[in-house]
Amino acid sequence: QKVNKKIVQYYNDEEINILFEQLNYRNKKELKILAILTLLYEGAFRVSELCNLKIQDINFQRLEVTILNGKGNKNGVVPITREASKIIQLYINTFKKQEQDYIFTNNKGEKYTRWGIDYILKTNKNKAQEKRPDLFEDK
Repeated sequence: QKVNKKIVQYYNDEEINILFEQLNYRNKKELKILAILTLLYEGAFRVSELCNLKIQDINFQRLEVTILNGKGNKNGVVPITREASKIIQLYINTFKKQEQDYIFTNNKGEKYTRWGIDYILKTNKNKAQEKRPDLFEDK
C-alpha cells in the first residue's frame, strides 16, 4: 500500500542568510548552532549523519568529511569549504573536543539525537522569525 510522503521543507536564500546572521560566534551556545547549521547547509548532511560525526572524521587539510554508515549504510566523503572548516575548528577548540569525541554533544556529554538537533533548529528558526515574521512561513 502506498503512503503519501511528507514534502521536505526548505529555506530560501534570504531565510538561510537570516539564520546565519543572527548568530554570534563569540557566544558558545550560538557557536554550536553556527557549526551545526554550517555542516547541514554547506555539507548537505543528513541530521542522522551529523549526530554520528566524530572529530576524527574531519580532514581539515583536505577539507573533507568522511561519512560512515550514511544513507543505505554506505560510506562517503563530503567536501567542505575553508570557511566551514574554520568555523568547525573554532567550535572544536572552544569546546575542547578530543579526536575520538562526537562533534555535537548535549550538556551531559552524550551525542545529539535527531530530535535534539531538530529542537535546536526550530529554536533558532523561531528566533529568526521573531525578527522577520514575513519569512519562514509553514516551516
